Amino acid sequence: MVKEGLNQKNRIYGEDCAMNEMTIQLLLVGGNPDGLDTLSTFLKEEPDFSLTGVATWEEALKVLKHRYIDVVLLNATMTSLRFDILDMAIDMLDGKPIKIIMLASVDDEEMIVEALMMGILNYINLANVEEMASAVRDAHHNRLSLHRDAAALLLKELDQLKRQHYQCLLTPREKDILQLIGEGYTRKMIAQALNMAPATVKSHIRRTIKKVGGATGKEVAKKVRRRGLLQPHEQ
Repeated sequence: MVKEGLNQKNRIYGEDCAMNEMTIQLLLVGGNPDGLDTLSTFLKEEPDFSLTGVATWEEALKVLKHRYIDVVLLNATMTSLRFDILDMAIDMLDGKPIKIIMLASVDDEEMIVEALMMGILNYINLANVEEMASAVRDAHHNRLSLHRDAAALLLKELDQLKRQHYQCLLTPREKDILQLIGEGYTRKMIAQALNMAPATVKSHIRRTIKKVGGATGKEVAKKVRRRGLLQPHEQ
């Protein structure tokens, strides 16, 4: 349904406004246009913003072919498509230096992480409209900016990736040795506990140092424990 006072063309392309190099051209994509009134009003009140309009997913691709848009605000909150939205973003980014900010719920952790890893610049919760203006300006001026919620999700994902990396990197025997090192065992004690020659224990430790990084086996054990791969030892 077309919003009152605007025909189909104007809903996509917005009101006539003078374009100049100081104005940031925005396109709001996705969801019901009537449900984005608050955000649209907020964006139009910013003196350096020009809201080209509110478009559906299909309309957005057509607009981007014929008009220059500085920043796309991709609404992934009011839709059941979820990961289809990421396919749409891939199409938008294909061969074009388009800057996209995703609007989504923080509960969609998997989708947000995927979006950020594929090239979407930022994520803003639609409830935090007041944070939108600075995010748009940062994106437009190529300033590194990431919302705190998105940053927390990326750090969580990075920690999981590092844990998986170490999990695959170390053999079960090497983990056993690091576990005992973390519990205060000497090389001789480890050799006795695991029924191994001391020289073999030394060789295993040397390999873990090379794989994980560190100056000593104790440093490696501490690093691997921080990733949750070793059991905490009793004090």
